Amino acid sequence: VDLMRHCRERRLELADRIRLFCQVCEAVQEAHRHLIVHRDLKPENILVMRDGRVKIIDLGLSVSRDLQRLTGEKRVVGTPAYMAPEMWQGRIGPAGDVYALGVMVYEVCAGLMPFERGGPLKPARTLRKDLPKHLDALCMRLLSVRPEDRPSMADAAGLLALSTPSWLSRFRGWLEGARCAEQHRDAFLGVR
Repeated sequence: VDLMRHCRERRLELADRIRLFCQVCEAVQEAHRHLIVHRDLKPENILVMRDGRVKIIDLGLSVSRDLQRLTGEKRVVGTPAYMAPEMWQGRIGPAGDVYALGVMVYEVCAGLMPFERGGPLKPARTLRKDLPKHLDALCMRLLSVRPEDRPSMADAAGLLALSTPSWLSRFRGWLEGARCAEQHRDAFLGVR
């Protein structure tokens, strides 16, 4: 079943949804490590298996980062709601997949697509007051207009992992650096 449907049907808490996105990051990060950019990352292309593992499907629009395309040249392709601004100009890179991740994370955090209400991007916390500041800041970083302002998929994975309460509770007892990790996360995201 696809990612968003799985989250809705199981009525997953935000922390559980974020854990799924951590798996998405790991899978896409692996593709990026092999110089593959997905270009059509969206909930319908992310399946949650019965055992809870995430699978990324539909690599039909993928492209090699050395621009030896796996699909046609000189075409703007993808799902418009998940496409990074630079993709509309034919610029392709891993940051486009990061932007698509940002759209999905924003949707899970705010309950709406980033631009569903029209106008400029509103922080997710304006729609969901209980959202932690650092998660709201991460959404905004993932959705940065400039690709160079977005974190890498590896950094996004790490920041999402730091956002799950269980990560801190699991390690807080024996890892004195947990608070330090929180401070580094917040500093990286510019959260005060």
